[in-house]
Amino acid sequence: MRLKLVCFIFLALSFLTACQPTQKPKEEASSVEVEISEETETIPAAEKPKSDIEFIKDKYAIIVNTNPHRIDSFIVECGGGTTRLERRYNEKEEISYLQYEICGGHGCSTSHHYFWEGKLIFKLYQDTYWVGNSDYFKEHRTYFKDQEMIRCLEKEVSTTNGQPSIEDLMKKTPNSEVDCTTEKLTEDLVKLMTLKQGDAESYLCE
Repeated sequence: MRLKLVCFIFLALSFLTACQPTQKPKEEASSVEVEISEETETIPAAEKPKSDIEFIKDKYAIIVNTNPHRIDSFIVECGGGTTRLERRYNEKEEISYLQYEICGGHGCSTSHHYFWEGKLIFKLYQDTYWVGNSDYFKEHRTYFKDQEMIRCLEKEVSTTNGQPSIEDLMKKTPNSEVDCTTEKLTEDLVKLMTLKQGDAESYLCE
């Protein structure tokens, strides 16, 4: 009788032990929490803020690929040379592009200005001239943020008898970082932005 009782108790204890829920190790739960935390802190690439230069390049692409709403263009002859001023406006009547070009007997210097929401964001200056059989080409790129220069690049090439071509040399020559000095700015840019047709010849040829 005692043997049957002991067997019964042993079976009951075994049954209760088997029904207890399994506990996960503490280390495993902690590991899962760390993984969730790390995933929460990850910022998707699409939401990361763009750099100032990327912003300028994006807006530049929009400006050059959008047909202007209106164009003002002045060309005047000045002492054997030609001066050209062109302004383009968007549909909000905000200036988006201004070109100022001076050409003489041996070349031209051209300043291209790009504006976003009425503010200058990029200037491309190109100077080309020739002496004898040699051609020279210089280019400055100036990037702006809040009307202040933030980056300046420069390259310069030359060729003789057209071999290799200026275009090929410019493609192969890298830009160099240079100091942003006041000579990179266009003198009287504000005046060029507002110059009237009737005042163009007297102002541009003075």
